[in-house]
Amino acid sequence: MRRSSDMVQKAADLRSRGISAARSGRVEEAWAAFLESLEYDPHNASVFLWLAGIAPSKREAYQFLDRARRLDPDHPQLTWVAEDIHQRLAKGARRVRTTPHIAGGLLGGAADVLLRFAGRLLSIPILLVALVFLVALAVDLGQEGNLPSAVPSAAGFTADYLKGLARGDLGVIASGHRAIAGTPVADDLGRALPKSLGLLAFALTLAALVGLILGISAALRRAGNLSKLLLFASVLGISTPSFFAAMLLIWLSVRLYQTTSKHLLPISGFGWDLHLILPGLVLAARPAAAVTRLSYNALVEILESDYVRTAVAKGLRPRLILLRHVLRNAGVPILTTVGVSLRFSLAVLPIVEYIFNWPGIGLRLLKAIQAQDTTTVVGMILPLILLFVLVNLLLEMLYPLVDPRLRASEVGTV
Repeated sequence: MRRSSDMVQKAADLRSRGISAARSGRVEEAWAAFLESLEYDPHNASVFLWLAGIAPSKREAYQFLDRARRLDPDHPQLTWVAEDIHQRLAKGARRVRTTPHIAGGLLGGAADVLLRFAGRLLSIPILLVALVFLVALAVDLGQEGNLPSAVPSAAGFTADYLKGLARGDLGVIASGHRAIAGTPVADDLGRALPKSLGLLAFALTLAALVGLILGISAALRRAGNLSKLLLFASVLGISTPSFFAAMLLIWLSVRLYQTTSKHLLPISGFGWDLHLILPGLVLAARPAAAVTRLSYNALVEILESDYVRTAVAKGLRPRLILLRHVLRNAGVPILTTVGVSLRFSLAVLPIVEYIFNWPGIGLRLLKAIQAQDTTTVVGMILPLILLFVLVNLLLEMLYPLVDPRLRASEVGTV
């Protein structure tokens, strides 16, 4: 019961975040928040209406609108949203008819995309300044507990750190002894970063493959018990805390060793071999569950659409229909889910690395927090933040490649 109420509250928080972002014009953020809320509350008609209102293409707008109509035919906003979509698409059609040259529209769309990416890149320095200041403020408050004196100290540290960063200097890790020189943060970061990136890449690749396979299986067998079992497993995966999953896997490994007297999987340490399995499984559990649930919801909608029925009636092979028509139309929400899952993976990375003694950025970060070493804390957090921003930019570039309709919408041909 408590877990159910937590999921309801999480869905409500994500809806509120999405509505706020949509009203502020931050469409990508709103899109991601609404899609994530469907993981906890997949039958909320209001969310589908919001998605219909901000959908990047005509087909998706009407798919979300039809989904909301089937969930709640008497929804008070249903008629208003339908009229708004009709008017918006009609204006877009008139704009296309009056465009003098297609090449001009393509150039204008490309310019808009470049400007949007440039705006995202320009936001990185602002994010960097805020991050350094807030981390320094948190450490100072932990040491002194006095906000009036912590704010000037954090501001001074921020100014000094940014000056050093402009010269390529990330600072030095405090050794704890005056007679012993500290290790440069850049050197420690160079050793830890590849290990964390490798673990993240393994976990997210595993999550995407497993989640997509399970989501496709559940959607193709949506009337059977297997679909219900897979969806129930996805709910468990989303709800299970990472530290509990890690402890459970370690316990199972120990029990297997006691039963078989063989070390099947290492439970601690680093290595690009079987050492990846346990921490990778823990990091991949929730992303895989999220991809399973969202791909199921997206694929069920597409499999029941008219153009898929037409393809089946024409006698096309099921595999061809799945690869060419179904998966490409579900590509954008699935990619968005992977991007959102990266945020969760980065958040739990320190815990996973600490439990499995994986010598990456997360483990270094926890040790720096324990030592209250502000310079090292900032140096270890910066690559994770930049990774998240760059991955989201990469996903935005991939969206038009996965879904050709988005290429049309960027030049005003919705």
